Amino acid sequence: MKFLFKISNKKLYNVIFLLFILTIAFAIRLYKIDNMVFSPLRQHSGAMLARAMYNESNNSIAKWEREVSRAQVKRLGWGEPLIMENIAFQLSKIFGQEKPHFARIFSSFFWILSSLFFFRLCTKLMDYDGAVFSLLFYLFSPFGVL
Repeated sequence: MKFLFKISNKKLYNVIFLLFILTIAFAIRLYKIDNMVFSPLRQHSGAMLARAMYNESNNSIAKWEREVSRAQVKRLGWGEPLIMENIAFQLSKIFGQEKPHFARIFSSFFWILSSLFFFRLCTKLMDYDGAVFSLLFYLFSPFGVL
């Protein structure tokens, strides 16, 4: 097989192995994506914020539901940028329904994307085997998976 650039077999195997690890990690995160069990307070708060944004933009929602959503958001007192909630809100608008797992899919994707930068940093600080072990720990520790 002729490539446009020369790559050694060892590097090719390393890339395939890393892609395999990242695929497994993403698949684990997508398993039961609609089941919020690990951090219910944070996930519930994010879902309430996304719902409030969706309710404000949807004219078919009853007035009392919008008022309840506004009151819940005021009560939360959120102090960080609402990036994931805005993504969930935009997807809810596109699909015409609200689903809490929209934000979780993007959160999983960003976690996997960040692991690429983490792995790159680890290869600068240690040898390849240590970087792979660090990546495995980062991707498959219980907090990141749940």
